[in-house]
Amino acid sequence: MDSWMIFVQALGIAAMIISFLSLQCRTNKNYLIMQCVAMALFTAHFTLLGSIAGALMNLIGAARSVVFYYKKNQNKAWSLILFEIITVLSILFCIIYLKENVWLTLLVLCANGTNTWAIWTGNGKFIRIVVLTVQAPLWIIYNAFAFSIAGIITEVFNIFSSAIALYRYRKIGFQ
Repeated sequence: MDSWMIFVQALGIAAMIISFLSLQCRTNKNYLIMQCVAMALFTAHFTLLGSIAGALMNLIGAARSVVFYYKKNQNKAWSLILFEIITVLSILFCIIYLKENVWLTLLVLCANGTNTWAIWTGNGKFIRIVVLTVQAPLWIIYNAFAFSIAGIITEVFNIFSSAIALYRYRKIGFQ
């Protein structure tokens, strides 16, 4: 592996560490801040790997984290409109980049779509369940084809971290 690829994978590993730690946050606000940073780093990582669909979905994910961070300050109708805008942008970006690989692009669209829905609900338990059962498994497949070593490791960690968080907060709950 040459030094450039080591740098690209190291960028992904930094994103991986932040992503792993985010799932241990007890409040959704802290979770969203850390997810925003991790997704910004993953956007750069996937861009440098030439995986445009992955980069775009992470860019949208970072923007989504910022929008949902301020969700409680918005009325329900506006919150729903923002959810719908994020979903439509995700679909449009995927349609534009279907040439990368149709089924891989659809995988990341489904992963991000379900995760957007989970985060929109504001239910920490539901967010972890979606990460555990839908989002992480679909991203593992995409990461394998994109040769994102850090991405694969991140999603495996996210599965374990979500399971740990669900276990840890089963009695005290999520905020």
